[in-house]
Amino acid sequence: MSKIKHVAVILSSSNVRRLLPGVMKYSSSYLDYWLINVLRSSEEIIDVLKRWNPAGILTEPKEGFVEIIRSFRKPLVLVPANIDYSPRTTSVNSDDVEVGRIAAQHFIDLGIRNFAFFESYFSNFIEGTKFTIEEAKKIIETQTPIQKRTDDSHDILGTYQITANRNEMSFIPNTGEELLNKVKNRHSILLKSRPDKNPGQFKEKNNQAGNTLFVDYQLVKGTLKKGFELFRVLENPFSRAAFMMFLISEVHPFDDGNGRIARIMMNAELVNKGESKIIIPNVYRDDYLLALRKLSREKEPAVYIRMLERAFEFSSNVYFEDYDEMLNYLEKCNCFYESDEGKILKIVERQ
Repeated sequence: MSKIKHVAVILSSSNVRRLLPGVMKYSSSYLDYWLINVLRSSEEIIDVLKRWNPAGILTEPKEGFVEIIRSFRKPLVLVPANIDYSPRTTSVNSDDVEVGRIAAQHFIDLGIRNFAFFESYFSNFIEGTKFTIEEAKKIIETQTPIQKRTDDSHDILGTYQITANRNEMSFIPNTGEELLNKVKNRHSILLKSRPDKNPGQFKEKNNQAGNTLFVDYQLVKGTLKKGFELFRVLENPFSRAAFMMFLISEVHPFDDGNGRIARIMMNAELVNKGESKIIIPNVYRDDYLLALRKLSREKEPAVYIRMLERAFEFSSNVYFEDYDEMLNYLEKCNCFYESDEGKILKIVERQ
């Protein structure tokens, strides 16, 4: 199941009445909020925050207080304190519910962007596109390719453009024709800077990986549509995600980018149902590829399912709004080791 983010709401009683309805719009599926009266002593508030360790803080300016709150290094949203307006004074007020909603959305979006960055980084690493974390972060932040690695840089950018778009990742196809259109559309975004890879166009010749022959290029559309008919009977989000990824991977409908698109299509099924997306970190690359190969060549699904279940369990713990905290957690889980370095994927329990 996806994890709920805990946000500390430190407001006066009047601001609680004004802003909390907007925050509550997300409280059922994304956020859980904890209320603290801003008029309590700073020492009391700090003590509570240390015990709670929230993912983000929503508060109003209070003299000498904001700098203390900043020291927690948590995402912070400041809202204006309540103002008593004179009836004879012209004033402009704010949409308080919308302010609360935007504040809550800010915390959610921070986590989405951080997750999408590492999702894009690892997804490209699986395909042999290797950057250091610092290089990949610079590519995303500046939207500028690294010199002499333009194509690889654009692969990172294209993947991130899709994975960081919550609306895009929430869309799932309802018909076989929608599946064809959506997978081509996402592929065109992914490889838009690689015209030699025919972005958005199904393959026009057969392809293979090692001894694995993929679906004949003339049968791509029909196979995807037939696979979608089988897919439609599934209801469990994880089952749908696992089936969708294998369908795209097995058909291999494009000249390049098939693995990345397969994982994007998988994660869209999870996002649509409010579940955590799945990351396949560097250390888990061989487990992932061997499980896919066993299902493809030996028609043995058990290993594939177990592999994805573990990846899902791990990924469900990766929900930090702070980039450095997320990076630190991934390091603790051995994510950046390569498969031949003698490490395994650890699932470290969140505090």
